[in-house]
Amino acid sequence: MPEGIAFRNEKMDRKAIKELVAECIDVHDNEVVAEMVDLMKDVGFEYATKSGISIAMNDLRLPEEKAGLLAEADANVAEIDDQFDQGLITKDERYDQTIAIWRKTTEDVQHVIQNRLEEYGGV
Repeated sequence: MPEGIAFRNEKMDRKAIKELVAECIDVHDNEVVAEMVDLMKDVGFEYATKSGISIAMNDLRLPEEKAGLLAEADANVAEIDDQFDQGLITKDERYDQTIAIWRKTTEDVQHVIQNRLEEYGGV
């Protein structure tokens, strides 16, 4: 720790790190702050590497909601294809709407997975 900054023996979450850096900025110039932040980064990488933690796709279960979201997207795309076949929309409109549906579906699946990550604890 730079001179004038007290040692902290506590969990350093995002808020604690921000407070530590802010304190260092108040006391020292940018060069000292940058050096401290670089050392903190190095410590983080060192211990993350030593821990040997890894995650594989098999560690996570697919959410039940995924099948429903994909089926809904397929139905919406089929409806758009029908509209195109009937001449109600252009090829470009069909393309844009299909991309929008799948983009939204991808985001929805990501949100479901993110919301369920708590079930896995410290994965």
